[in-house]
Amino acid sequence: MTDLVARIAERIDHHEATARAATPGPWEAVVDDHGRGRVDASIWAESITYYVTEKISSGGPHIADAEHIALNGPSVALVRCTNDRRTLARHAPHSMGGCTVCEAPHWGFQVCNHCHGRAWPCEDITDLASSYGVEV
Repeated sequence: MTDLVARIAERIDHHEATARAATPGPWEAVVDDHGRGRVDASIWAESITYYVTEKISSGGPHIADAEHIALNGPSVALVRCTNDRRTLARHAPHSMGGCTVCEAPHWGFQVCNHCHGRAWPCEDITDLASSYGVEV
């Protein structure tokens, strides 16, 4: 395992732990003007039949904030973490035999075990690292 794999895995673990600690979803953006002519945007959690946030912010532009937060709730984050772990495992680096593609050693440099011998880190791994804020 390389340092890059460990750093990405650490970030995935952090995101997963945060999602598990949050109020379970599904979450829904709720917009209400309460008859005051001002829009309040909140997040509703069906699992607790109450608001996760009473009010994110007021005003029309903040509706997108509430929708964005709701679309990226805990259940979505947990699925993303599972899929990202699969991607990380599938694109494992190797340099000394065990290649699932060409069954040959690649002495002196690492290749991606999934991308038919392309240099590692492959584009999928660099994209994954970027999405977690991990420098390659």
